[in-house]
Amino acid sequence: MLAMSDINCIKHLRNKKGRSITKIKETLGINWRTAKKDADEDQLPESKIKQSNEMMYSKKWGDIISDWLFEDSKLKKRLRRTKKQMFNELRGLVLKVTIVHSVNLYLIGRIVIMKKKLIKGTIV
Repeated sequence: MLAMSDINCIKHLRNKKGRSITKIKETLGINWRTAKKDADEDQLPESKIKQSNEMMYSKKWGDIISDWLFEDSKLKKRLRRTKKQMFNELRGLVLKVTIVHSVNLYLIGRIVIMKKKLIKGTIV
């Protein structure tokens, strides 16, 4: 397989300079079939980009797990957290966060209502 620079060179010679496959073969010293395949192929191979799972990083779970892995790397293997333990601890943290968030929203709502009643003078 040729490098991308060679494929681009073959395409340039064929499309821009108008050289024949035989001339390209002789100039670059490659097989005729390789020159034909690379010169007449419409698309260049695309590089594959690995996409990370965004949820782990947008919710800050990735940072928590990274910290746990770093802490566990200092422990003996049998004392480290397993995947299941990490999952259960993370689920507990998320549940606590959602409960605390819900309570905070409720309290904020109650405080706003109390302030409105105080301003109107309905609370003595």
